[in-house]
Amino acid sequence: MAILSFTNSAVDEFRERCRRAGADKYQRHPNFIGTLDSFVRRFIVLPTWPSDQAEHPVVLNSWSDLDVEIRLVGADAFRGGGVSLDRFDPLTGEIDPEAIGHTGLQSHVRQHKSTYERLAQSRRSALIRSGYMSSEDARRWANSAIQDETVGVALGRALASRFQEVVVDEGQDCNPLDLALLEWLRGLGIRMTFVCDPNQAIYEFRSGDLASIRRFQDSYPLDSRMLLTGNFRSSQAICGLAATLRSDGRLDQPRGDSSNAPYPVVILAYQGVQLNSIIGQSFIEEMNQVDIPIHCGMLLAHSRTAASQAATGLAAGDEGGNSRIASLARSVAGYWGERATPRSREAILQSIERLLLDFTGKRQVGEHTSRVVARHRMNRRLLRRQALALLLGLPRQCGESDEDAQAWVDIAKESLARLSLEPSEGVSIGAFLRRPPKNVWTRLLHGQDVPYIHHGTIHESKGHEFDAVCVVLPPDRAPGNRTSTLLGEWERRTDSEAKRVVYVGVTRARYLGSLAVPVAHVDKIVAILETAAVPTRLREI
Repeated sequence: MAILSFTNSAVDEFRERCRRAGADKYQRHPNFIGTLDSFVRRFIVLPTWPSDQAEHPVVLNSWSDLDVEIRLVGADAFRGGGVSLDRFDPLTGEIDPEAIGHTGLQSHVRQHKSTYERLAQSRRSALIRSGYMSSEDARRWANSAIQDETVGVALGRALASRFQEVVVDEGQDCNPLDLALLEWLRGLGIRMTFVCDPNQAIYEFRSGDLASIRRFQDSYPLDSRMLLTGNFRSSQAICGLAATLRSDGRLDQPRGDSSNAPYPVVILAYQGVQLNSIIGQSFIEEMNQVDIPIHCGMLLAHSRTAASQAATGLAAGDEGGNSRIASLARSVAGYWGERATPRSREAILQSIERLLLDFTGKRQVGEHTSRVVARHRMNRRLLRRQALALLLGLPRQCGESDEDAQAWVDIAKESLARLSLEPSEGVSIGAFLRRPPKNVWTRLLHGQDVPYIHHGTIHESKGHEFDAVCVVLPPDRAPGNRTSTLLGEWERRTDSEAKRVVYVGVTRARYLGSLAVPVAHVDKIVAILETAAVPTRLREI
């Protein structure tokens, strides 16, 4: 069997549940558990990679992993930054300016759209020739390979001889390229179990298409389609809230340990046109009332900035911006945090490895660590030990005073100096780890003195579950007025991705669900929930 999902968190969860159920055999060869990305790379891209290429391709989750941005130069340059290569469609090369959040950059892209698209296509081609691919480019490569008369037949024989069945979880996240691969696998005679919840389709930005999902569903005989109605995660009240966000209004039947949780959905009505930490603090108080520990809760929003503002009062990245000291502080907080996982700690150590490579001048702009190590014939294990030594030498807490901040920075410099690395020409430890002008970054290291709720984006939360979840609806902003638009769609039960995003957020909750809503929209939210007989409690903050 091959068991595939779209998020590493879902894969990790499946592995853990296999372990607890004594079903470890599914984790051993010839079975395969992983993301669809890893399946495509291992079983299609690598076997078809040209033999004259010296190195295997590096498949990235997205181009943002290498900070690849498209910028115009000269008189047409935009000083506020560039556009991520991920914003450009890998098939057509086109960009939708509406998907850019920065108003000024959005206008600049509209004005120079063809130039941006031409530069993006050229940069993408150069990166692929260098052995880098985004997950979407890997899909394109795979679909081209399976359509080749010789290569496709050979691949098909190999895969059909290994796998009897493929199970795809989170199938609603498939785009047309994914579905073409799955249809090809079915055509090989491999049984395909496809699990999906169309209400959780929130990846339109990567060409997700519900119409294509429904066509794929229709290719199965009626007696091969099963409707899942039991909910093993959420309470009755949370199931009721979720049902109001479904276009068909269907209500799940709670079946899990939380099914009898008596807590109503809490509406936190907040004032003003700016999100602030009173939302997060109020949610912590609600959790305390029902004895849910703070580390078991999560505050979610569509954007990282909105989540951070509602939880801490700071916009995402305000804790020192791009400062290396702030980056190290984030690494310490994340590595030792209660929600740290082996995968998140691995990502943190990789970021510190990149910092060390930048200090020594070995890493070129946008170069993947594995390529740097190969090019300089470095000892990969030594680099990891050095990154870990730097991290372990950093204090886990820091006060807000200038003295506290300077002491932490001094220790960071000492920790780097103990590694005895040769810096690149003209670089000193003092200049490389320069203290930010403000001490905002120290808030990352306040320990238990300031009990901020864990927070993140709804997209990041997919595959996870939490005892308590607060989903933040932001104030309206002209001209889109997105919250007003969302509530209109919610009332009419019309389908939209914005509504599905909220659905994903609230369905992460097990016992306590909450919505933080601008006071101007509270009456409409309460009316929607009361009409559906969802137990609700309103709290003005």
